[in-house]
Amino acid sequence: MVRNGHLCRESWNFELLELGTSDGSASGEPPTAPRRANLRRLRVGRTFDGSASGELGTLHVHMAVIQKIKEFFEPKEPESLEAVVPAAKTTYSIKPLRKDRLPDLLSLSVRSFKGSESYNRDTFEYLLNEPRFLGYQAVSAEGALAGFIFIAANNGSIAHVTTVAVAPEHRKRGIGAKLMEYSERALRSKGLDSVVLEVRVSNYGAQNLYTSLGYVIIQKIQSYYSDGEDAFLMSKSIVI
Repeated sequence: MVRNGHLCRESWNFELLELGTSDGSASGEPPTAPRRANLRRLRVGRTFDGSASGELGTLHVHMAVIQKIKEFFEPKEPESLEAVVPAAKTTYSIKPLRKDRLPDLLSLSVRSFKGSESYNRDTFEYLLNEPRFLGYQAVSAEGALAGFIFIAANNGSIAHVTTVAVAPEHRKRGIGAKLMEYSERALRSKGLDSVVLEVRVSNYGAQNLYTSLGYVIIQKIQSYYSDGEDAFLMSKSIVI
């Protein structure tokens, strides 16, 4: 975003608050949705910082830059639904993402997300080159890219999961959980103590995965996605 002739970063500010608990029974949520545990809530706000340095205690996610890139270079929608054939039984390892994985990242992103949620080349190049982002890949024993994750980690204490995906043929094998757990260990070693992420209110599978890993729903964000669907903001303390 440009303000007064300067490119500004849009920053998400997260402030931890202590709250009570709620099971969501009065919210009209389906019974299959995970239980809300609002023991800790984040106060979320946006600021625009035109300076080169951020403040401690806030998470500068650079989401405005990412969104602008996506708006200018929209990826093509798949022409038809993919017929998924499960991959042969194999083993997986988690490794840091490298720039030479860019073609595979583009392909997997288009297969995993729809519309503007699928990142394009410019977005991935930004994520791979920006020091404040961590990127990890799940690789099969045969060398195939089975999944990836990107996390924004600033000078504050809270990290933000920007995107995570698992190849359709490698799903239901615990890869998403492995990516999340590996990332949490890396963030903990860097001194961060909490992680936040967004998930569609209709995506019960992802919500249940995150809940099983210790994440709790702390806020509902109206019309977060490009198609107008709301998102749940989820959070987890990674302090041992």
